[in-house]
Formats: sequence, structure tokens, C-alpha cells
Amino acid sequence: MTKHSRKELPNWSIEIWVGMALAVCFIAGIGMGALLWRGDQHVKQSAVDTKQQTQLASSGYEAAGSLLVFADNLAKERGLTYAALKSTGDISEGSRSAIAQTRDSADRALTQALGLMSDQLAFKTDSLLMRRVSKNQESLEEMRTVVDGWTGSEDPAVNADRANKWFAVSSRLLTIDAKLLELVHSKIRSVGLDIESAVALKLQRLTIILIDFVGRERGIVSGLLEEKRIVDETASGWLLPAYRGRIGEIWSYIKAAASSNTLSPEITSLIGKVEHDYFEDMEQLRKRIQKARKAGEPYPVTAEEWFAKASTVIETIVKLGQEAGQLARSRSEKLRQAV
Repeated sequence: MTKHSRKELPNWSIEIWVGMALAVCFIAGIGMGALLWRGDQHVKQSAVDTKQQTQLASSGYEAAGSLLVFADNLAKERGLTYAALKSTGDISEGSRSAIAQTRDSADRALTQALGLMSDQLAFKTDSLLMRRVSKNQESLEEMRTVVDGWTGSEDPAVNADRANKWFAVSSRLLTIDAKLLELVHSKIRSVGLDIESAVALKLQRLTIILIDFVGRERGIVSGLLEEKRIVDETASGWLLPAYRGRIGEIWSYIKAAASSNTLSPEITSLIGKVEHDYFEDMEQLRKRIQKARKAGEPYPVTAEEWFAKASTVIETIVKLGQEAGQLARSRSEKLRQAV
């Protein structure tokens, strides 16, 4: 058999061998460097994405808080103005001062919210909803001009007509405000939420609707007390059962959220306070008013006293919405930090 000899390596100099080895190492180093660079870029991009998400969520929570403040102040302006227009004669200086104060607070809050939605949350200013906002803002300003120049009338029907028009215009903008909050929440949800945060945001949406409808009752009853009439003697009074039915429906949803055991003790306490102050204390006051009406006796409370008592309830509802927003914000921030 023929003996095979071992294949010999090329007879290269040691310099060539060393050069080839270095070349291989260099190429491998480039490949490894590319991998490390890509990994570093991925980490940097992730950091940028996290920062952007944090900024988006932060702007969303700020906008939501401003919309809540807007709802509170516009509802208060609506009620104060409605009662003032229902009174005979000119609007008092005290009422005008209170109206101006709440008007200014409402306008500043809405301006801040819309600015955040446009600049930070990338909402298009020419969208259908934003056009509705602008249109209803114009209508509100027109009615405010009428209110500022109003000197009253001795004819209750004239006063009532003016008051009802004001009430309708301001209520439309409050309804839109709730839709704006829903849009802002959709932006917040887009960066990721856990179940607990989602429940808290739902609670905040419910509170802004509750502010509107408890505010509707506050304003209408104050106006009717100002006229020395109540509930079933006017078209406005007929709306009260519908408003209270809506309030009861919203409250059932809030109670359901509370039963999820995902809310903080502070929120649970505020829910209990609203339940006691509105569904117990104010209900007793409503019954006393009804009893006085049927007996032909003086009402047990003035328009100002009723308004103040209802406002205390609404202040608690506002706190409830604020706490819900803060709870969702803190939990979502912890969730992003843990990723």
C-alpha cells in the first residue's frame, strides 16, 4: 500500500502567519464591536422610548387634572349664574364677583388642558371634537357677554328663559369636557397600564360626569329656591328626577370600582364621605324642602345655603377624582420603572 504523507503547511514566513492571525482577530473584533454597538444602541433607544412614554403619561395626567378643575369651576359658574338670572332685578355685585372668579379659574384650567393636549399629546386642533370645543367656547362667551350686561326683568318668564339658555350652553361644554378626558385617558393607556391603574382612571372619568350632574341639581334647585318655587312647578324642576337617576347610575359604577379592592384607603374614605353627605344628608334636606312646599311653609334653606351645601359635596367629588388620578399615575410610574 502506498504510504500517504502528511499534507504540509505552506512554507510562509513567521511574519505572514502572525499577520493573518492579527487580521482574523481584527475582523472578529469588528464583528463583536458591531454587536456591542447594536446592543448599546438598543439600550439607548429603549431609554429614549421610556423617557418619551414617561413624558407622554406625565402630560396626560396633568391634562386630566386640568380638565377636572375646569369641570368643577364651570359647573360652579353655571350654577351661580343660573340662580342669579332667576332672581328679580339686577345681579348683585357679590354674585358678579363670585361668577367672575369661577369664570377665570375655569378658563385658565381649560387653556392649560388644551395646550397640553395639542403640544404634548399630539391631538390635532382641527379634529371634529376640538372644533366642537372651539364652537362651544364661542357660544359660552356670547352668553357670558349677555350675563355681564343683564339687568334683570320683573317678568319671571323672561328671567327663566335667559337662565335656561345659559344653563344649556354651559352644560354642553361640560359634556364635551368629559369626552376630552376620555381622549386623554386613551393616550395614557397607550403607554401601558396595570389593572389597578385602569380602575383608578375609570373612577376619575366617573367623577367628572358626577361633578356635572350633581352640579346640575345644585344649580336648578338654587334657581327654584330663588324663585320661591320648587321641583314640579317648572319645566326645570321636572328635570331633577332624571338628573338624580343619572347620579344614582354613576354612583353604582363608582361603588363597583370600590368593591374591586384596588383603590387606596384615601379614595375609599372619600367615597364613603360622598355617600354620606349626598345620599344621606342632602336627601334629608330634599325631603324637608318637599314637606315645606306641600304644607305651604317657608323653605328650610335659602338658595345660597343649598348651593353651599351642594358645593361641599362637589368639592369632595373633585378630591376623589384627583386622588384617583394620582393613584393611577404613581402605579403606572412604578410599573415603567420595574421594566
